[in-house]
Amino acid sequence: ESGNTDIDVTLDFDEMLECIARCGVDKYRAVSQHMDAAAAVAGFVANVLGDANEEQVITKHTYVFAERFDAALAASIEATDDDWLPTWQDMRLGQLFVFPTWEKEVHDILKPNFVHLKSIFRAYAAGMTSSNDVSTMDLEEFHDFVIEVGTTHKRHSSRATQRPCTHAPRAYLSCTIQHLRRLLAPRPTS
Repeated sequence: ESGNTDIDVTLDFDEMLECIARCGVDKYRAVSQHMDAAAAVAGFVANVLGDANEEQVITKHTYVFAERFDAALAASIEATDDDWLPTWQDMRLGQLFVFPTWEKEVHDILKPNFVHLKSIFRAYAAGMTSSNDVSTMDLEEFHDFVIEVGTTHKRHSSRATQRPCTHAPRAYLSCTIQHLRRLLAPRPTS
């Protein structure tokens, strides 16, 4: 030997386990408020084994899971209008703020009033169109509805109602949801 000695760098089994644990805790320290040390180590082991990538591990521990309301189950328990369940399923509410935490409450408000809402929709949708199609509402009919119901606000112009409604024909309420979302705003109290 020439005076240079190779340092024997080895880990025994216990040291290897400690190394894996330290790597896991260090790797996920940015989300430590959501993951304890055990979850960080388990996530790192899942990464090493290829069972989960980093995004999957972080999502599992940081994503807020909200259980969806089962309208089909509710419809099977109590009597309902034949059009209610397909209409509810056609509504595109998933893009609204904190969906689905309020889904059951909205369902419980709309369902008992569905017959009346459907009647109102059909009355406005049966306007002066040549087709007399009461399953869709054109821009003029929707504009009449907005004005008569009083959902306009001085901050909104009629341009907000000029986007076409292209939802499925059974979606009596869905047609207005996309427009009402833009038109409804808290009104200042005088």
